[in-house]
Amino acid sequence: MKKMLYPLWLICCMAVLAACGSNDDETDYAWKQANENAFNALADSVATDADFIKVSIPGGPGAVYCKKQNKADDVIGTDTAKYTDIVTVTYKGWLINGTVFEDATYIPMTFKIDGSAYTLPSGATGTGISVISGWKIALQNMREGERLRVWIPWDLAYGTSANGSIPAYSTLIFDIFLEKIY
Repeated sequence: MKKMLYPLWLICCMAVLAACGSNDDETDYAWKQANENAFNALADSVATDADFIKVSIPGGPGAVYCKKQNKADDVIGTDTAKYTDIVTVTYKGWLINGTVFEDATYIPMTFKIDGSAYTLPSGATGTGISVISGWKIALQNMREGERLRVWIPWDLAYGTSANGSIPAYSTLIFDIFLEKIY
């Protein structure tokens, strides 16, 4: 039963998106509805699939859904990342219709979760970069060495604004590997 839910959710998403047509100003509402429907369908399947977890930060802006993607030989740390931690991650992101908008699977990115500038123990420094709220929520529920597939609703991603090839109102899906917590 569980193995049937995800493909069913994906087929439902593709059917809804196919009805939306192109993603221009006239179809923003349809795109928003398709993304909300897909995220709600995922939320419904989470209730019946033990492999999915809903994560949020107490008093935070909302929740994201995660599914562990670790391999049997992955070494996972014991400490969970905190809001003030510096982390190194690799990731791949796509839209609910399967369109990949960024693939940094082999390009590690280091940043401080809170978006501020940082100094690594080696003395190397980095400027602050801001990540979307959904990433901040997911990362604070990850341990070093952990791999998660994360579904982020549009209001915890880029919201009502488009960002590059990501349309406004987009639910985003990421595979995130937390390589290092400093």
